[in-house]
Amino acid sequence: MPWPHGLFEARAFLRGALPGYSDVWVACDAGDVVAVATQRGNYIAQLFVDTGRQRRGTGTLLLEHIRARTAGALELHCFAANVNAREFYEKHGFVVIAHGFSPQEGQPDVLYRWTQP
Repeated sequence: MPWPHGLFEARAFLRGALPGYSDVWVACDAGDVVAVATQRGNYIAQLFVDTGRQRRGTGTLLLEHIRARTAGALELHCFAANVNAREFYEKHGFVVIAHGFSPQEGQPDVLYRWTQP
């Protein structure tokens, strides 16, 4: 998925918005940030793995960490066009519960839910 914002906007988001979340986790490799996940209650607000580091288990480890801290259910939104992310979530047991539109990014999105078996 192309990032619709510039570097300045991305930095401002990371500095301003992320600290407002209940929980923020960052995965590093040799001092480089390779992934970030944010959670507020039972909602995963962000789960991003650097595209050059995907398919190595980092996203799965972050998701398992979040699940272990959750009381039975999680929800998240994903851009409809982000096929890789959608496949990742569906592989990990998330199911589509609604389709909508993200006004901030101007993109169709999908609401997913995972329920602990």
